[in-house]
Amino acid sequence: MRSVRSCWAFLAGCIVAGCAAHDGQTRVPGGPVPAPSVTGTSACFYAREAQDFRVLDRSNVIVYAPNDANAYHLRISPPSPELRDAESLAFLPAGGRICGYAGERLIIGPSGSAERLAIIDVARLSPGSLQLLRGESAGGASQAPRPQPGPGADIEGAATPPAPGKADGEVER
Repeated sequence: MRSVRSCWAFLAGCIVAGCAAHDGQTRVPGGPVPAPSVTGTSACFYAREAQDFRVLDRSNVIVYAPNDANAYHLRISPPSPELRDAESLAFLPAGGRICGYAGERLIIGPSGSAERLAIIDVARLSPGSLQLLRGESAGGASQAPRPQPGPGADIEGAATPPAPGKADGEVER
């Protein structure tokens, strides 16, 4: 009975057909792809509802389940170079849903030579996080986030620097 249930979970576990929207981008503008726990809130989705995906790098995938408005960031282990060229994905859930729990697998490749990778983290993405991971800004153009300088540390009793143009020893009268 358990093997039938596992087989059914695999078959119902969503074969996502079609092309991955991989454009060669392996990093979020300005740095590496952050962990799902940073990009969204911990969540689960039903494997059978997965409709499309986008590969970010060898360890990170965005899965749309059941549509583009419901995006999930998955991290897999170990990193797989085959993920970049994946045309379809399948899921082997432990209980119908993918949550990042032990035993859940992402399956890449044809059934004869399929690679099974552990899903170690899943987070539901907010629209802003999804745009960041896709490399989009609010206007749709790719733009790296710009670091903002901090206010700096105030040191008590520190003298203010001399005005420009004054010599080091010269005192203003």
